[in-house]
Amino acid sequence: MKEQESNKEKMIRLVEEYLGEDYDREVMEDIRRYMEECPECKVYIDSVRDTIKLYRVTREETTIPSDVSQRLFKKLNLNRFRT
Repeated sequence: MKEQESNKEKMIRLVEEYLGEDYDREVMEDIRRYMEECPECKVYIDSVRDTIKLYRVTREETTIPSDVSQRLFKKLNLNRFRT
């Protein structure tokens, strides 16, 4: 169980590191293989993918007020992304 938890943490770190960037072929294959063994990770990756798609569609159409984004980042505990 401990090994699986560390694999999940590694997967999350990889996704966070490459969020919005192109993956090389080897990394994508590692992710695909791992997702076959970890349904929760597949759900996570699919959610991230959908979020990126939504962002790309709306990023030029929507401006989020600074106070709203600050509250969101605080609620999600994403201090490193605060502006």
